[in-house]
Amino acid sequence: AVIVVPLLSRGFVLDIPYISDAQAQTPPIVQALAAPWADGAWPGATIYQAIDGEYSDEIAAVASSNAAAWGYMSAALPDRNPNIWDRLSSVSVVLQTGSLTGCTEAQIDADPTRNLALIGDELVNFTTATLTATRTYTLSGFKRGRRGTEWACGTHAARDVFLLLDNAQDVAMGLSEVGTNLSFKAVTSGRTTGLPIAMDPFTGASLKPYAPCHLTATLSGSDWVFTWV
Repeated sequence: AVIVVPLLSRGFVLDIPYISDAQAQTPPIVQALAAPWADGAWPGATIYQAIDGEYSDEIAAVASSNAAAWGYMSAALPDRNPNIWDRLSSVSVVLQTGSLTGCTEAQIDADPTRNLALIGDELVNFTTATLTATRTYTLSGFKRGRRGTEWACGTHAARDVFLLLDNAQDVAMGLSEVGTNLSFKAVTSGRTTGLPIAMDPFTGASLKPYAPCHLTATLSGSDWVFTWV
């Protein structure tokens, strides 16, 4: 007989902007994903939030078929202008689990959630994913600073976590939790242990407006009139 030991789960609970306009709602949300730490037996996981020090509040269940594709960047993603397509950058990612496929710029323009990934703190779309070695892909053809993360374009370093967001679940949080420290844990189905995921603090990023642009200031009599988009 073969005894299969299910792998520990790598959980992700993200305090980031909406990844699609369809998620817009009054309460702040987090994005929840999970995956095994490496390839192997993984029957799925449940993500819990700590309440009064006990991980007792189930916020999301992730089936094995919805495991996140994630890994680590081999080098820092260069800083680029987020207002135009980044056709110059090319960087490798080594996946712990999952696989990647490419798409066209037109497909991303039509569906901004297509090939949407979190690299470090920046949300990006990518068009090209070329398999160059086992679980190693070269990514290129980026849309940078998506969903209001243009501030993070120049913050990258080698070993940034790469996380594909196609299986993200939005989870509503309480408005009173904004500004407080939260903790979560992803526990593999059939196991009782998991590694804590700290959020210090929860900023309610999904409620924050995008940075203003096209700022103008016009003198009207003795008053200044400011407009922006």
